Amino acid sequence: MMALRVKFSSSSSRKLLLSSEGGASFLLTCCIFFCMSASFGTYWAFSSSYRLHPIKFLTFPEQHKSSSAFFEEVTNRDRARHPFSRGDHHEFPDGQDLHSCQGRRVFMYELPRKFNLEVLEKCDKMVSWLTFCDHFINHGFGKALAGANSSWYATDPYMLEVIFHERMRRYRCLVNSPREADAFFIPYYAGLDALRFLYGADNLNRHEQGVDLVKFLEANYSWSWRRNLGHDHFMVTGRTAWDFASYRGKSSWGTSLRLLKQMENVTTLVMERRPWDRTEQAIPYPTSFHPATKSELQAWIERVKASPRTNFMSFAGAPRPQQNESIRGILFEQCRKSRSCEAVNCSKLRCAHNPLPIAEKLLSSIFCLQPQGDTSTRRSSFDSLVCGCIPVFFHADSAYTQYTWHLPRERESYSVFIPEEEIRRDGLEVEEFLRSKFSSQRIGELQRNIRKIIPRLLYTGKPWSSGDGGRDSLDGEDDAFDVSVKEMVEKSQRTQFSST
Repeated sequence: MMALRVKFSSSSSRKLLLSSEGGASFLLTCCIFFCMSASFGTYWAFSSSYRLHPIKFLTFPEQHKSSSAFFEEVTNRDRARHPFSRGDHHEFPDGQDLHSCQGRRVFMYELPRKFNLEVLEKCDKMVSWLTFCDHFINHGFGKALAGANSSWYATDPYMLEVIFHERMRRYRCLVNSPREADAFFIPYYAGLDALRFLYGADNLNRHEQGVDLVKFLEANYSWSWRRNLGHDHFMVTGRTAWDFASYRGKSSWGTSLRLLKQMENVTTLVMERRPWDRTEQAIPYPTSFHPATKSELQAWIERVKASPRTNFMSFAGAPRPQQNESIRGILFEQCRKSRSCEAVNCSKLRCAHNPLPIAEKLLSSIFCLQPQGDTSTRRSSFDSLVCGCIPVFFHADSAYTQYTWHLPRERESYSVFIPEEEIRRDGLEVEEFLRSKFSSQRIGELQRNIRKIIPRLLYTGKPWSSGDGGRDSLDGEDDAFDVSVKEMVEKSQRTQFSST
């Protein structure tokens, strides 16, 4: 006897048993089923090429209750194998059809919960001295900031993988079948999971990160995993690539995720890449501004344009006295001596989680100094750009070799570059240099160019509200997520091998 499983509009499924004598009964049942579906407004999107990925949103708590209470509630819901339930269909804007996704179709793997949601469940347990429970609420945006409008949050940049995963679940060109996809997304929270390897009990096993993930993909998705040797696969992590590039047998920092043989062709979207590695691509650090509508975005850009720039330059950061090659101390001293420079010491003020005072400083400054930090890149670079402050870089790896998908190729169109050696060796005074090289007209040109690229540097939208039916929150304006996925799919198509 053959069993056929039919999906109803609810989450449950019923089995209709067919035998050679039961055809008429089956046809009658099917007719009843489709009539009921139509009467309840059930919509099924079919295409000769693919069917869209159904999606339903996981509601995170507005305020963190307790990790155990919240996740007990979440776990008891019907989520099948995937950590997020998927039940809603995309609806396309007027004038678009299914074929508008041609060449942009992405399949998102359904991973066991231990690779993503369970990592969040352990937000206060992975490392004894650290908790990130408040940071992942609002789908990675963090707590809404008191006294700010609805677009500002205490966003931690390490939540990038959570933010990206949420947006990917709403991506309008997700498909159900791997055979219909142009690219494949692996929703593994590698950066957060790395905490247990870097600081926790699993430190001795840090070279094993990713081994279980590879085993799962090989066992459950062997066709797509092997189709193009991983060239059409990508993942996102809210850390720098340096955190995943430790060679076995060496005592260097990090895990070995990026060095696994099976992962060597998978593109990893990171906050900072190793410039020589073509399988790594840097994408913007999340800032604290996440506009949900185009009107909110435009209002912000108008504020940036109208903001009085009373400071010629500013520098927000912490000195690095233990780093002999760092020029931060020199820049702090130059800024302290100047009447036209505003210095914010982030060793005293937690800049990352207290963004509004920093934003006010950036809005009032013409130039923002962006020396290297612990690594070459800084979140502050994007805070500056979003506030319309012209960034002054001192190392090419702070932006130019990193964010090639999101920033203009002509670096002089939006930024200033001063080699570190001119500060450290030659004693160059930054303010004197800027005043001598940049007229008010030239400054105005840079500011206009920066305002044009602000949308593509933001992670926008209210991802916990499903009312948009899959529409882009900015009404056709690409944000950082849109740019990343578009560029990634194009990259996967350029590097594809035989699909047999």
